[in-house]
Amino acid sequence: MNLRYFSATFLILAMLASCSQNKLVDEFADWRNDTTACKIDRAKFNEHVTLNKDQLIGLNQQELLSILGQPDKKELIDKGLSFLIYDIKGGKKCQTTHASEKLYIRIGALGMVRELQIRIEID
Repeated sequence: MNLRYFSATFLILAMLASCSQNKLVDEFADWRNDTTACKIDRAKFNEHVTLNKDQLIGLNQQELLSILGQPDKKELIDKGLSFLIYDIKGGKKCQTTHASEKLYIRIGALGMVRELQIRIEID
């Protein structure tokens, strides 16, 4: 009896998580299409990233990449600890400004999203 209850609960939670991730993939389509961060598309998602922070933390790296696409830069900090960096506004490919806004996503040793930070960098 307990095994059936556990199995049913696990199946329902897995389905809900899958639906939630698919929703995020759809919601971030414009983000993925703005690969240079020179359009307004990524900048308008700044608040959206913050609102969905809890859903993004805990995803594995492959799930994150399916939502946000390939990062603009990767930094390996220590054994297993890395940052995926996405330009939000004023990426290096844009010739419009000396300040840029970036999303830093810390990936832990097990390949899971641990932290999201939005930073403003001045060149």
